[in-house]
Amino acid sequence: QEASTGTTHRPKAESVGLVDGHNQTAQEIPVNEVQKDEALSSMHVTDRIYFIDLANKQLRTISPEVLSLEYLEELHMEKNLIESIPRDINRLKHMKVLYLDQNNIQDLCEELGELKHLLTLDLSNNPLSCSALPVISKLQSLRQLRLYETNLHEVPVEICKGLHHIELLDLGDNHLQCLPEEIVNLKKLKEIDLQKNRLEIFPKELCQLANLEIIDLEQNLISLIPEEVGFLTNLVKLFIAFNNLSSIPPTLKRCQKLAVLDLSHNLLHKLPPGLKSLTEMRVLRLSANSLAKFPKQICCWTSLSHVYLRNTGLHTVPGSFTRLSSVRILDLGENCFDEIPEGICTMESLEELALDGNQIQKIPAEVKELRNLKCLNLSENQFSIFPKEIFLLEWLERLYMGQSKGIKFTSLPQDIRKLQ
Repeated sequence: QEASTGTTHRPKAESVGLVDGHNQTAQEIPVNEVQKDEALSSMHVTDRIYFIDLANKQLRTISPEVLSLEYLEELHMEKNLIESIPRDINRLKHMKVLYLDQNNIQDLCEELGELKHLLTLDLSNNPLSCSALPVISKLQSLRQLRLYETNLHEVPVEICKGLHHIELLDLGDNHLQCLPEEIVNLKKLKEIDLQKNRLEIFPKELCQLANLEIIDLEQNLISLIPEEVGFLTNLVKLFIAFNNLSSIPPTLKRCQKLAVLDLSHNLLHKLPPGLKSLTEMRVLRLSANSLAKFPKQICCWTSLSHVYLRNTGLHTVPGSFTRLSSVRILDLGENCFDEIPEGICTMESLEELALDGNQIQKIPAEVKELRNLKCLNLSENQFSIFPKEIFLLEWLERLYMGQSKGIKFTSLPQDIRKLQ
């Protein structure tokens, strides 16, 4: 998956083929050496401990032994059975990184807000009450906050007013229908995750956060992107798949740093002509849209390496498509091609090519020019005879040739074993 821009992000997968530290530890306790919470009680601590990993240990609390480690900077206690955070948490005054995700925490003690050096806090996958969250606003050094799947119906205004240094905010998989106006106070925000919520309109408030680099709005109910999106001149990645978009504002062309654009599974018929100026584009996903014709704008994006146009109703691609000489992964599956589009065989950088679910009957001999091709999917096409041109691809590592119901190969070449 494409590299992120300095912050973490859950990977976005669309397959081709079958489918489409600055912390130093004087003493570190590896996972496999800490079997239960009481393990620390028998330890004679002679050095400062900066890091402890107690994840996935069936623990029900943070033990007094852990809370006595004055110089602890990073604590991992995710995937446990913790129901509350002890008030003595404020003893960990040097804490910088705290992972408590995937527990049973409902409330947060006021003492949590006394961790003045905390930079990263993950409370995801906990049944938190909304009334518990305002204490987080006291963590004014916080850079990363993850509240993924915490049953949120609204974002507490206090968080937006207090976390002036926050750079990453994960609010995915909740019940949000809007964002508070006060979110514009998060001037240093670089990445926001709002996927799997109930937003019907792209939050216009985000367009005032000029430092945003990554926006994830996947799996909402969004039918409109405001023209103000053009103010996001530092935007690098925009994920807005699985929504109800029927158009894209032409002002998106002002986002000149945009490199990853996921518009798959929407209601789009075309792209604005002005988008051809987005020359930094590396990854484009347009699968599962009803395109009237091939969007020629993308032929100007010569830096593209991943192109997904599966199930878009395409019959042809323009000759200018051959300009995309850097494309390594190309998905044209489930379309209406009756032959391999002219020019694809000149795309020498291709490593994975999906043409499954079309009406292709033969393969041109020029396919031998694809010397970097490792994966080829031609399943569910109209071949009656196994195409011998496949044998020209001696370097191929994966080939998919399954036929659709009612269509079978009348013969197989004797040298089929060469493909093993």
